Amino acid sequence: MKRVYCLYLVVSCCCFAGYAQVTPLHQLTATGAGIGTYSQHFVDAFAAGINQAALTQLSHFTFGIYAQRRFAVQAAGWYAAAAALPTQSGTWGASISHSGYKEVNQQLIGLAYAKSLGKYISLGAQFDYVSLHIQQYGNAAALTFEGGVIGYVTKKLQAGIHVFNPLRQHY
Repeated sequence: MKRVYCLYLVVSCCCFAGYAQVTPLHQLTATGAGIGTYSQHFVDAFAAGINQAALTQLSHFTFGIYAQRRFAVQAAGWYAAAAALPTQSGTWGASISHSGYKEVNQQLIGLAYAKSLGKYISLGAQFDYVSLHIQQYGNAAALTFEGGVIGYVTKKLQAGIHVFNPLRQHY
């Protein structure tokens, strides 16, 4: 019975994804946008927005473009592009996203690197430039970073953690 409670606790903690901002600037796959999570079945260049360590699972160059206009409202537009290139030393990724419209918008530009540290663990990090524009107030920007770790417990079970802006940079 203790095993059931422990499993329930682990699953409960691992399945929660929350955002402090109204619109997350991270690139999510269509699947990830709906559930806010990472899956080994849908690894592509956009996986870096959820956990940069996922880039280690790519075997060839990947590029993607994503556009969304929520409720057909121009102000709720979200556009993103991402690319990833696996090399012998690790996987490099670049991404850009834009949310909003002419008067109010946010942008995130990122450069990521991920490396597999053997069979059971992968690490990834990304440096970000985040900017905010409000027409009546002007522009603000900040440099920050994010990172992630994925542990491969079994062939069918992976556990990971992702941290964005751990220094709490403000703009």
